[in-house]
Amino acid sequence: KDTSSTGVIYVNPKSVGGVLSVSDTICVGNNNIGTLHLTGYTGAIQNWESSTDGGYNWSSIANTYDSLVYNNITQTTSYRVKVKSGICNTDTSNRITITVDPVAVGGTMTGSTTVCDTVNSGTLSLSGSVGAVQGWESSTDGGTTWNPIVNTTTTQTYTNLTDTTWYRAIVMSGTCGKDTSSTGVIYVNPKSVG
Repeated sequence: KDTSSTGVIYVNPKSVGGVLSVSDTICVGNNNIGTLHLTGYTGAIQNWESSTDGGYNWSSIANTYDSLVYNNITQTTSYRVKVKSGICNTDTSNRITITVDPVAVGGTMTGSTTVCDTVNSGTLSLSGSVGAVQGWESSTDGGTTWNPIVNTTTTQTYTNLTDTTWYRAIVMSGTCGKDTSSTGVIYVNPKSVG
């Protein structure tokens, strides 16, 4: 009797892409820095990938570590990781997205004019703003005190004003703070009295 040499079937565990956590929202131009971490993966990290078009196209990042530092990205970017265990098929982690909001810009008000006391109407318009209009404000004391107006559009109508009134809009961009538009003024002249 003789025994043959030994044959071994090596079994690699199935590739598991793992889990990326902490999607985030940052503001453009603020030199934001952060670290993405991959956990729960099985196999060797082949590379990271990034996409700036919602995951339609992916660019390879030469990084075989389980963390990736992002620094001062200027547009919304998605990330994922490719992991391969031995000869098993490559698996991909979930995708996370770092959302980049632009800095809020209040914009420019147009439509300032002079009207006659009591019988008047018109519209002020906001242009060049970046972000969403949170509301408008009005003032009848030259901007010392402001009263809120519930209006989230880019236009503000006025009707039958009796006092000169200043208007402005408050604009907010995601998590990037608020900005105030330029001021529009409706100058009210008193009625002529014979």
